[in-house]
Order: sequence, then structure tokens, then C-alpha cells
Amino acid sequence: MLLFLAFLFSLPMASVGAQSTTKLYINPPKVEYWTPALNQTFVVNLTVANVSGLIGYDFTIYWNQTLLNLVKVEIQPFLNPPCRVVKNAGGPGWYRLNFTSTGEPKSGSGPLVTLSFKVTYDPIWPENATSTLDLANTYLYSQTGQIPHDVYDGQYSCYSTPPLTLTTITDKPSYKILDTIHTYGNLTLGLSPVQDGLVALEVDNPKSEFVVIRTLLTGVPPTNPIVEIVSVTPCGDQWGTPKNSFNRGDTAYFNVTVKNNGNETQTVRITVNIYDVNLNVLGIDADMGPIAAGRTVWSMLNVRIPQTASAGGATAYANAFTALPKNDGIAYCPEKSAAFTILGTRSAGEGTPRSSGSSEGTYNLTFKLTSDEELGIYTIYANSEYTIHEKTQKVANRVTFMRGGGPTAIFSCPPKPGVNTTVTFDATESKPGWNGTNYTPIVTYEWDFGDGNITIIGDDEPITPTITHVYKTINVYTVSLNVTDTQGLSDITSHIINVTVGLKYDFNGNGEVDIGDVRRVGKAYGSAAVDDPETPWDETQYWDPVVDVAPEGGDGKIDIFDVRVVARHYGETV
Repeated sequence: MLLFLAFLFSLPMASVGAQSTTKLYINPPKVEYWTPALNQTFVVNLTVANVSGLIGYDFTIYWNQTLLNLVKVEIQPFLNPPCRVVKNAGGPGWYRLNFTSTGEPKSGSGPLVTLSFKVTYDPIWPENATSTLDLANTYLYSQTGQIPHDVYDGQYSCYSTPPLTLTTITDKPSYKILDTIHTYGNLTLGLSPVQDGLVALEVDNPKSEFVVIRTLLTGVPPTNPIVEIVSVTPCGDQWGTPKNSFNRGDTAYFNVTVKNNGNETQTVRITVNIYDVNLNVLGIDADMGPIAAGRTVWSMLNVRIPQTASAGGATAYANAFTALPKNDGIAYCPEKSAAFTILGTRSAGEGTPRSSGSSEGTYNLTFKLTSDEELGIYTIYANSEYTIHEKTQKVANRVTFMRGGGPTAIFSCPPKPGVNTTVTFDATESKPGWNGTNYTPIVTYEWDFGDGNITIIGDDEPITPTITHVYKTINVYTVSLNVTDTQGLSDITSHIINVTVGLKYDFNGNGEVDIGDVRRVGKAYGSAAVDDPETPWDETQYWDPVVDVAPEGGDGKIDIFDVRVVARHYGETV
């Protein structure tokens, strides 16, 4: 049996075809569109196969008149002339043709009639539209009578393209000055998450100045971008000298290399956005210009490192857009990043940045705005574009959040003050509230020193952000500050301090006689408790009684003897 089947399938196709019955069918058998398809035109052929001695045919075809309109009928020269039309009639949703020949009978296969249809309806997602191209009352004639044949209908389908939807959300409608801002959302196609999408995101401050520009993934990076960022390199100058560390106040340069992989010139908006280790947005720069097909170019952007930047690891993110997101720009490709270092002493409370991961059609971004950024209404512009079934859709979203609200409590204090010494707590960096129009000043500072003593500044006392306290017992204390503004809104923060035996010359209370203590003496150097009227300056302006340590008990002035005493004890620890 296997040998027989092998022999059968090795026969020429003509031999197999000769054994087939006559067929009358719509070709192509299936026509498929994705919306939008309204007013599109397609053609099908009424085709005969394996016919012998054909001298005429008669058929009627039906379709859904809501979906399609027959706009043209072309009789193909399959039958041998002379020929004539016996019947040619039609109406909404149907058409009939009877066509005969008095010439030589025709045998073989080929198209009889070409029918052109126009799409008259687009289904709305999630619905689809389908119509059978229904052949009925079909007749094939020979000189001896009707020719038996099999009939195969056609089918037209129009599938609704799932809509591209983008959501953008913030975790809170309003943020205080030093709050962490978290924005996130979903990119979906119909009910399915887009797992290889790009979201171009821009955050503008109340002055419509961009402060954040990023490209966020919704899963895996898309492949074969028309424009791609090849690299981003931190540099020390505009000539592109590589450099990986910068001081506060330095201008950091970033060499962004971009390639146009397409066949046409592309206009590209190149941006770089930098963040410190605590996700504080430090600055942004942008450039724009055409890139010819197949060309690779570089753009040198620069951002000044602000004095408020946290020391440690920092990151620059380079992006390529068709335009700024607020101008309906979209991302060409995923962003590229480069790490660099901001030099300096790491402040207490600094930490490691959280990454902005994404999966299954979601995107998210976490960042902070520095304390000198504007208060008021911020706008987030988020855009995306996606192509499926050769249909490109573009979506845009706009959301706002307020930066302001109530006040922000911030204070500093020595972490290891000595027992029975005067400890200074400084809340000068606390921020006022914001009512959407104006700042709302802090009117009370409530200090809880953790040892049972509570002091409220503002109740029958002049409002000042600093206060002193003396701890009588060695212990670990939690110090809390609660600030309240004119709106009645409040904020609380706390620090843990470890009160120890203490060092006599540890003025800043950090458990060590160090450069900070020397600087404090230096700042007060030349000052005195009482002004000398014989001198042209006010000697009491920088007077600091805490550093008046020589001779023992002090002499009412800060001079070289005080400096020598502190220097002699330099490096001592608790």
C-alpha cells in the first residue's frame, strides 16, 4: 500500500487534475480587512475549473448589503466569441448574470467574471463583520445540456482593530515639597496588554518648563527602531573628553550618539535627563535636528550639577523623540542610560534609588523634585504609538498633580550629643505650605525631645526655627518636630539621637572632634561677647559662646588659643 501511495503522489499534476470534477468558485475564497477599511475596494473572480465544452453560464450572487456594495462587473474573455449577455440584473445585496457563446465550446480553467466590491461599514471593536459571497442558482451549459459542478462560496470579513488605550496615574493628587512622586499606567490594545510598547513621558512645571523627559518600556523593548540611540557618554568638556565624576556646581557634558536606520530623513529631538542617587531630578537639556537616512550623528548636551545634588551614584537618561511629548511627540526607541558619580560628602538619610521596572503592558516612574523647583500645578504628558495589522494608532494622555499642600517638617541635629551639654536643633530647612496660589507660612514648631519635654514655639513665643535642649541622662531618644502652617495643615518628622558621655570639644555632637568642629571655631574667629567700640566692625556678629574654650571657662573672645585647644584634641572619638 505504501508503495502504491508513493507512486500516486509522484504522478504529474495534470494527471491528477484530469480526474477532478468541475468546480465553480469565488477566488480568492477569503477577503479579510482590519478597520479602518471603510471605502476600500477589493475584487474577486468567479472562476471555473476543469470544465469541458462550456458554451454558457448563469449565476446569482448574494452578499450583506450593509457591509458591501457591488461597484463594478467585468466579464472575462474565457468563452470563445461571439458571445452575448442574456441576463444582467441586480439590486441591493444581489446580482445575476447569464452569458452565452455561439463560438467553439471552451474547456479548461479560468476566471469568468470579475466582481469589484466597496466596503460600506466599519465594525466597532469588539465586534467583527462577516458576509458570505453566496453563489446561488448556478448553471454551466454545454451543447448537450447542463454540466454538473461543485460550487464554493466566498467570504468577506472585516475585523475591528482593537483600540490602543493609554492610562496615566499618579499615586497622589498632591505632593509636598520633598515627597517622592510616582506615576504609572497601562498601555493596552483592546483587552490585551502591549508588552513591547514605548511611552514618551514629559513632566512640565507650572511655568510650562519641562523638568522630566523619559521613555518608558511596557515590557520588552521593541525591535528594529527607525532611529536608535547608540550610546550616551558623560564628558568633561564640549569636545567629548570622557569623564565619570563631577563636583557640585560643575557642568556635566553628555555625548549622545544617534543613528537613523530608515530610508528617509528623520527629525529627531534628542534629550538627556539626569538624576542623583535619591532620584532627585537635577536637570535636563535638549537638541533637535534632521538626521539623513543611514547616518549616525552625535549631540553634545550639558547639565549643571546643582549644589543641592546628593553625592554618590547618578544616572543620565538619553532619549530620542519625534518632538517633545507635550507637542504630541512619540519615542523612536528605548532610552539609554549612563552612570556617573557626584563627588562630595554623603548626607545623612541618602540612600539607593529605586528602579522604574515594567511588565505586561505597564509602565512606571519614580522621581523627586528638588526643593527649589516651582510650587503649583504640574502636567504629565504621556504618548504612545503602536502598529498592528499594518494599522498604526497613536494615543495621548494628560494628567496633573499639585506640588505644595501642607508644610514640610525638616530639621537637623547632632546624632551623638553629650549629656549635660547644650544641643541645638535647627528646622530652618522646613518648607511652608502652598494653597495653590500662595505660600502658607509655618506658624508653630512643636518639639518633642523624647525625654518628656515638649516645647511649642509660636504659642506666646516669637516664631523661630531653632531651639536648644540639654539632656540630663545618657540614653537613646526620638526627637520629633511637628510644624503647622496658616492653613492648619501640619507635618511631622523625627530623628533618633544617642546621648553619650560626650566629648568636650565635639561641638557638632557627632561623636568625634573633626573638621566640622574646627570650622565652627574658624567661623567665630575674631568675634567677642562684647563689641569693642574702637573697631569699625561688630565683633558680636559671629559670636559663638560654645567654642569659647580657652582659657578654661572662656574669656569672652574667640582667638588663636581656642583654635589651638580644639586642634590639640582633633580626632578624638567617644
